[in-house]
Parts: sequence; C-alpha cells; structure tokens
Amino acid sequence: MLTLFDCLERAAAAIRAGGPVCAGPLVSALRFINVFVCRCHYAKEKSLVETLRGCGALQLSAIIDEHEDSVEFAAAMVRSLPGAARAGPSARRMLAENTTAYVNFMRAHIAKEEDSIFSRNEDLLTPQEDAETGMAFHRIDLRTGGRPSGALMQSL
Repeated sequence: MLTLFDCLERAAAAIRAGGPVCAGPLVSALRFINVFVCRCHYAKEKSLVETLRGCGALQLSAIIDEHEDSVEFAAAMVRSLPGAARAGPSARRMLAENTTAYVNFMRAHIAKEEDSIFSRNEDLLTPQEDAETGMAFHRIDLRTGGRPSGALMQSL
C-alpha cells in the first residue's frame, strides 16, 4: 500500500507541475484501490475488528467508520480523472488535490490502525483465534479477488 501511495503522490506532484495525466496507470491504481482496498482489505479489517471486539478490545469503531470516508476520497479521484485527462488546468488541479487527499487520509488511517488501535489489542487473540482470523482472511481473498497481482502492481 505504501508503494501505491508513493506512486500516487508522484503522479499528483507531476500533474501539479504541468506534466501529463497518465490515465492508464491511474486507472490501474483506482482498480487496485477498488478491489484490494475497498473490498478485500476492508472486509478483512471488519472481520478482525469484530473478533477483537469479542475479546474485549476498545476504540475500534473509528477504523470502520473511516472506511466509508476513504471510499468517498477514492470516488472523488474517479470522478476527476476523465476531466483531468482531457481538460484544462483546473480539472488537472482537482485530480491532483483529490489524489493527495486520498493518500493523506489513507496514511493517517494506517497510522491510526497500527499505532493506536491494533498495537494495543494484538495480545487479545489466542493462537486459535489468530489462526481462525487467518482462515477468514483467506476466504475473503477468495470471495473478493483481493490478492493483488504482480502485473497490476508493476503497471503502477
């Protein structure tokens, strides 16, 4: 994910600097965001949060609440891409701003997950619950097609 965010940040900076809107790689990134982030990752996170809640974990609702927000940020990127690819500076600026907003939001979301929520609750799962969570993640991968392919990542 962090590699994707780095790529998106470079694309936004290039667009702001007057460089071309490379729609192909951005479309690939948005497809990845849709499949992996919006469907697979969030389903896994929801499953884990439910498991952790059952073990007495606290402060987890913010993570789930942010999923809808991140989908809106991604949707703003999708809406601004066609205009930016064929229009003037204001449409290009909007794409760059939407892309930067998405990346900043997601970096903050990941930091919140790692620093203040999951690190506080990681010892709550028993080895069996941990294994069951791994199996649930595998089922989510199969259901959502959530494993990113190497070819997709290379196209970014």
